Amino acid sequence: MSQHIVIVGGGVIGACSAYFLSRHKNVKVTLIEKTDIACGASGKSGGFLALDWSDSQPGMKELSRASYQLHQTLAEELNGAETYGYRAMNTYSIVFDPSLQDTNKKKKKSTPSEVSWIHQSHVRSFERMGSPDTTAQVTPYLFTNTVLEAAKKTGRVEVQTGTGVKQVSVDSADKPSIVLENGQTITADKVVIAMGPWSGQINLDIPVNGSHVHSIILKPDMTISNDAIFTAILDQGKTAEPEVYPRPDGTVYLCGAADNEPLPESAALVPIDAKAIDRLVHQATLVSPHLTEVELVKEQACYLPISESTGMPLIGPHPQHPQVFLATGHSCWGILNAPITGKIVSEWLVDGQVSCLDSKVMHHFAP
Repeated sequence: MSQHIVIVGGGVIGACSAYFLSRHKNVKVTLIEKTDIACGASGKSGGFLALDWSDSQPGMKELSRASYQLHQTLAEELNGAETYGYRAMNTYSIVFDPSLQDTNKKKKKSTPSEVSWIHQSHVRSFERMGSPDTTAQVTPYLFTNTVLEAAKKTGRVEVQTGTGVKQVSVDSADKPSIVLENGQTITADKVVIAMGPWSGQINLDIPVNGSHVHSIILKPDMTISNDAIFTAILDQGKTAEPEVYPRPDGTVYLCGAADNEPLPESAALVPIDAKAIDRLVHQATLVSPHLTEVELVKEQACYLPISESTGMPLIGPHPQHPQVFLATGHSCWGILNAPITGKIVSEWLVDGQVSCLDSKVMHHFAP
């Protein structure tokens, strides 16, 4: 018997959930997105992937490793290298101190030759954090849309954008229905809440909020090598830690620190602070001479979904409503962990149990 599953949220978690659900012939999926597909962090984050960076955290270790490998599989299935910029990469931690340019007091290590594009004279220290075996990247907006388009091609996934969800209701038989802001009601057998930081704004008491982060995309004149850089920049008595990701299309993405800007009602209302953008542009010049006085392709901001109760992703049935499934709160690792989360959603809702991760691991993510 066919079942109707409604996914609320058109970000990377919702897209990956739709993708894996679409593989089942007895499932019809309706995905509802208030604004546009990948309009939040799923389209504006860095897209960095790491195999083993969560190994010290029980639950996250297994989730991240499984999803990293699933990213490799998806890249083969969907031609990710061409369609959404999937590629393995080197990753470094580099401390930049511009004052070193004018003094020889501080002895510094020589930088690796393959990172020749950075300010060599600003480098206080560096450390390799990842190799092409353990770190990679995607371009998030392209990844999210590619995955969702593949799901739609099965004919089992319908996408509705432009109208948000007003509330989710569950009747006495535990059958959910979704009331849209335009007054339309959609009945479903099961509902997936994948609204990212906005998951906490729906009427289900979900302990998720957002962390506001700015980013920029630059277009340098020269080709920047395939090196992700996690920085610490010592600048005029302050330390900044922007992340720097060169992309296959020749652009370079930088993101900065989080601030306390409250979450607006929708992704269309996310504020952009001009001073935060200026800081990132300035920091880029301290990282590399090739990121100085170059085209600023995009200035943007988004909210990372933060689980207030556990700090862990919430993946599992709602405590009071078993037909409502939560898949949210992935923080800065949403792009990395979206594929395995989508697979978990599919297995749980269709098969009634999860086989891609051990049950002892899944309890870490119980809402």
